[in-house]
Amino acid sequence: MRRAIGVLSVSALLMGMLVTPASAEGFTDIDRTTHEVAIRAVADANLVGGYSDGTFRPEQPVTRGQMATILAAARDLDDA
Repeated sequence: MRRAIGVLSVSALLMGMLVTPASAEGFTDIDRTTHEVAIRAVADANLVGGYSDGTFRPEQPVTRGQMATILAAARDLDDA
């Protein structure tokens, strides 16, 4: 199945988030947070990324539309 919703499409919908495809190692604001492991996992899977200033901003809310985009990318769904 073709991945129609790529990393850049996800990032465009994530309120200005810029995807860092390589890994979550550079995030400056997730160390010792409750969800650090999960954040690193989804970032390493190229489903979400951080902001250009090196932050992830884990306390910022995610809309239903943004979550739908992330889930579609995770499930490798076409954008039909």
